[in-house]
Amino acid sequence: MPTQTVILACRTDHGYVIRIEGRGTMRESPAVREFAAQCLDQQRELTISVDLSACDYLDSTFLGCLVGVHRRCRSEPLAQLFVCCDLGRRQRLLGPTRLDTLFRCVEITPEPAGPWVALPPPELEKRDFGLHVLECHERLSELECPSTGAFKAVVEQLSRELGR
Repeated sequence: MPTQTVILACRTDHGYVIRIEGRGTMRESPAVREFAAQCLDQQRELTISVDLSACDYLDSTFLGCLVGVHRRCRSEPLAQLFVCCDLGRRQRLLGPTRLDTLFRCVEITPEPAGPWVALPPPELEKRDFGLHVLECHERLSELECPSTGAFKAVVEQLSRELGR
């Protein structure tokens, strides 16, 4: 039986934490993208921590989404992104794409300073969802990692399908 996925968010003393329980996939990634964007639009000085301590799997779209959040945080002088999990999980989830060297990774997740709120997957139109998947893979195709060629092939195929 597949693992149920739950995406939760809460306030911390210095920003927000997003917790992925189960599998982080293309289905959940738009919710993470939208939540992070809203946080950064409202507050320029903050830390977004992505807690992967209960995450079993991240697909390429979710990884590309995290790269997008990382880039957005880097474009804000006072914003930071941390990925939180132990070394073994970090190597398993991020190591194959070398994202463990891109992100600032820590083992300790910030303490919640408020209630946890579920982030349900948004209902996107088929084309909007396709564009999201395309953008996530474009981010991955720009990185130097063993899978760059595969990500570029996905980008080319999706670009053709979406007429882009």
